[in-house]
Formats: sequence, structure tokens, C-alpha cells
Amino acid sequence: MYGFAIDVDFHRVRFGIDVSNGTHDTLRRGRDGATATAQRTLGSFDVGYDVFVSRWFTVYPLVGFSFGGVDLQFDATKAPLVPLVFAKYAAKGRVDASSSAFATNLGVGFSTFFPFWDPHHPRKIVGTPGITLDVRVGYLVGVGHEDWRANDDAAPGLPAVPMEGPYGRLALGATFADVKYRPCSELCDGAPHAAPSCGESTCGLTCDFGYGECDGNLDDGCERALNTLDDCGGCGVRCDVTHGAGTCAAARCEVAKCDAGFLDCDGEPKNGCETSVLGLPGGVCPPHAKKK
Repeated sequence: MYGFAIDVDFHRVRFGIDVSNGTHDTLRRGRDGATATAQRTLGSFDVGYDVFVSRWFTVYPLVGFSFGGVDLQFDATKAPLVPLVFAKYAAKGRVDASSSAFATNLGVGFSTFFPFWDPHHPRKIVGTPGITLDVRVGYLVGVGHEDWRANDDAAPGLPAVPMEGPYGRLALGATFADVKYRPCSELCDGAPHAAPSCGESTCGLTCDFGYGECDGNLDDGCERALNTLDDCGGCGVRCDVTHGAGTCAAARCEVAKCDAGFLDCDGEPKNGCETSVLGLPGGVCPPHAKKK
């Protein structure tokens, strides 16, 4: 079957209508060439709610009201299915009969969204154009059936065609909405020591001062403090002081103390306690050592 559907989203709530038409199925009897052609039409009004929204897809349950119809055409002179009813149409040759049915549909859907550009920077007029792929499965519970009618007259006797049983739907369409892409504060909230950041349709983190994202796992946020000797100002940046011991204060490696006979005379932590004062008078920095 083929058809069309329109979905309107309001935050996580979605409203939709879809109508589908089946191909004409023709049955022919070899003995006398009698034919019967049937076509089915299906449609529904649905309401769904996105219970799970990730960066690339949503999952939603839905409930709706479905309707369907079957159109049947046959030659009354060659295939009088119900003679007493259709005998009066023999002169017309062709009989058009139709029947309608109604049902409640309960289902669950899976929808993906592929943006044409960064959804967090939508265009003012068209939002975030993209394509959607929607898969839906569910079950129809019949609630009503209208008897067959032929040429606007009641035509009892034909078998009922109720709407009941499982169903599936696959839809490919275009969208101009960006509601599936929530603000970064919602997508990445709950990450310790970090604020969410977005760029190029990718969720990231901006670490609080003094913390780093070192393990590549965004779920635990910026998990490592950058004020230790192993991680000083950056992930894996060691605070090693030559001829001395260091300390990491304000994410910067500083000299805590020097080994005996050495001093930090130039004030530069990178080279540690660079000056040997062994044998110097008073054991102090020489006059030419310039302290920064």
C-alpha cells in the first residue's frame, strides 16, 4: 500500500493523520471470464508522545482512531454473488459496492531525523530541514462496521470486512521542525563539573574551572580534578619539580620545596630548583640569578 501522512509536533506530543490506498486486486474466473476487483483504503488520526528522545531518534507510543474501506466491483450478470440483492443491477452490468469499518489503533513507533544542517542553529524561516524515517507497529481493535452498499442502496449478504489485527507502517518524509533537538542544557544535563556545549550537531561539555574530561566518557562529566601532581592544569600533565617537590595550586605547577643544596632562584617552576648553592657563601642565590 502507499499513501501520505502529516505529523505535527508540539514539544514531545505529536498529532498525525495518514491515509493509504491499496492497489487494485483483480480476481478472474476462467470459466466465463467473470471478474471482481477490490481496493482497500486505510487511514487514521493518531496522538503520540515521545517518551525517549536521543540525539538521533525518538521512541513513542500512540493511540488513534482508524478507519478503512473496501470497494468491490464485479459483473452482476456473470458473478451474481447475492442474486436477490444484485439482480436489479443486471442491466447495468457493473456493480460498485463498498463497505466501511472503524477501529482503535494502539502502537509504538521509532522515528529518526537526519538534519541538513546543525539543528541547534536553525534558519529563521524554515527551521531545520531534514528527512525522517518512521517505523510503526501496532494492533487494531475493531469498534464498528457498516454494511455493504451498492450504488447507494443497502446490499446485505456480502461478508463483513472488519478492521482487526496487527499492522505495520514504514514512512519516509521531509520535515522542517527542530523540536527533536532539545537545547544542550537538556541533552547534557546532569554531567558533574561541566556545562553542556553544542557544535556541528554534536553534544559536548565545557568543563568547570579546575576540572577536566579525561576518560572520553561524557556521561560522568569532567571527572578529574586538575589540581593534583598527576593532573596539573590538564589531563595527564604531571607536576614534576627538578631537585625538589611540587604543588599544584590553581591548576598551575609551583615549587613547594627544594632539595638540600638547591634553590629556585629564577622563579620558574618549569625548571624546578635549578640553582645549586652548595659551596656558595651563605647558601643563598647568587647575585646574578634574576628572580622573575
